[in-house]
Amino acid sequence: MGLTGISICKDCSALQVLEGDEQVVMDLFKLISDDPRVINPLILIKRMSARREFLNWSTVYENAGTSAASFELKTKSLSKVMPDDLSPEINTIYQTFARVTGMT
Repeated sequence: MGLTGISICKDCSALQVLEGDEQVVMDLFKLISDDPRVINPLILIKRMSARREFLNWSTVYENAGTSAASFELKTKSLSKVMPDDLSPEINTIYQTFARVTGMT
């Protein structure tokens, strides 16, 4: 579909950034919004950008379970894998999500 982005889930809250063709992104957002497991989806930013934030990312799933071997979802561990050159808007949303979900 030519999309890039990131999904972060913590304690039944999710932050998802979708990048790509506007119609493809909006069609996918509609599919996500229509899923009965999704409650109160919000679009925080809808914008045109000269570059993608997550262009060189690939899909990875990390289980944030309770075992010592699992990925600990904290701002410090997540910030290590986030792009260094996030736009101010995406960085603010990410940091706010981290505070609200107790990742800090």
